Amino acid sequence: MRGIIPFAGSFVRASVTVAVAAVGLAGSLQAQSFSDATFATGWSQSTYVNPNGCSGGSSVAEPAGYLHVFNYNCAIGPYQGFVHNANLGPFTWNPSTQGAVTSVSMSADLASASAMAFLPVLRQGGNYFARGTAYAYAADGWVSYNAPETNTPWCNLFPLWSAAGNYNCGPAQVDFTTTGGLIEFGIASANSGGSNYVAEGWIDNYNVTLATIPVVATPEPASLVLLGTGLFGMMAVVRRRARV
Repeated sequence: MRGIIPFAGSFVRASVTVAVAAVGLAGSLQAQSFSDATFATGWSQSTYVNPNGCSGGSSVAEPAGYLHVFNYNCAIGPYQGFVHNANLGPFTWNPSTQGAVTSVSMSADLASASAMAFLPVLRQGGNYFARGTAYAYAADGWVSYNAPETNTPWCNLFPLWSAAGNYNCGPAQVDFTTTGGLIEFGIASANSGGSNYVAEGWIDNYNVTLATIPVVATPEPASLVLLGTGLFGMMAVVRRRARV
């Protein structure tokens, strides 16, 4: 539910869509979808890029039904700011217990009071992974953004981020297979440069949809023994009847 946001400009629906395919998986696919239009509970913010020691940021669920995010910039060092925060929702998936993931798609409505970048983000094993970038500006109101499906990897931003605000993707990658651990989903908010100021943004109507391969339960050894015993008993009964 999107409320009235107090900044200048038109109000155009903004959306972010990212789809990623994981290769080498086969089986019966199932869709898992998680949505939030009220942001009442379960959202948190974690700073994953802060090379100059700024104060980070915060997020709060507004009564109008959207997530209000803040990135706190500061004038420290030769490269000021470059604060990135992961706004993580209550939506998680554990491939090792719930099934491998073959694709991830996200969507959201986005806006900003000044200028802010938004990135679909995942967190797994303490690492943050991002795809694509949407920019929202106050003058544009709610702006549209769309990223097509691609097979390139998610970018592991944190390890190689420099004080200059440049980065190369780190070697770690999201493990979408059944050996992977818990994955958290959200939207990152980012700003850079300038003196002390607070960048504000808004996130609404968040959705993440997964294509998954369900985990097939493997019978425990005890169950196999009981099954074998039952079959053996049935065969014995059949033999006795045949001799009568």
